[in-house]
Amino acid sequence: MMPRTTTAILSALLAATTPHASAQTTVGCDASCPPAGYESDSSHLCPGSSVSAFQSTREHVICHPTPGTSFSFDSFRLPGSVTVLANYYTGCEAGRRESGVFAGIAQRIHDETGGKINFVSSLKGGGSCELWAGVYQSDALSMGLNGGVKPSSQPLTITDVNYDVRDFFFTPPYPHPSYIILDENLEVTYKSVGPCCGYVSYYDCTDEVALGLDGMLTE
Repeated sequence: MMPRTTTAILSALLAATTPHASAQTTVGCDASCPPAGYESDSSHLCPGSSVSAFQSTREHVICHPTPGTSFSFDSFRLPGSVTVLANYYTGCEAGRRESGVFAGIAQRIHDETGGKINFVSSLKGGGSCELWAGVYQSDALSMGLNGGVKPSSQPLTITDVNYDVRDFFFTPPYPHPSYIILDENLEVTYKSVGPCCGYVSYYDCTDEVALGLDGMLTE
């Protein structure tokens, strides 16, 4: 296995882990971009595409871990920087399962790279954004991720109550949970669907399968 480094993320090798539990359905989990049947639709943000000036300069309010602060994706347009964006719904069991893994990965990689790699979790579907984000960090701790230390400063979680972030970065019918990696120029280098996509319940997606997200985003 390759070292989990900035170079690995920039390379964004497609190393998706294939879920194998019987309770999974792969219907609606195709990671093709644009989605099958939408090949001529230029609205989909796919590898090689760049974030528009309008979207990159928009301010997004953080609900966790620093409530009330905000950022724009343009603030990550720095030499050597990488941004990893996750697309989650509070009512989605697959996303709920992966979110703890994402939080653990986020804190570890952010720290290992001296803050050059930032992770953003876009949350939608109802409930308290701050409460759910805290649960995700606790899940990372319960799974023993980040060296057994609860994530504290990553990922940056934003509420996407109006689905604006989803509609631009993960234009429907792109599946979820899903992920995009942006380079220092805010160009998409990687886009894919998480390993738990298609699992009906939280525990149907085992730790082994959920942890496949680590390999997807870091190898």
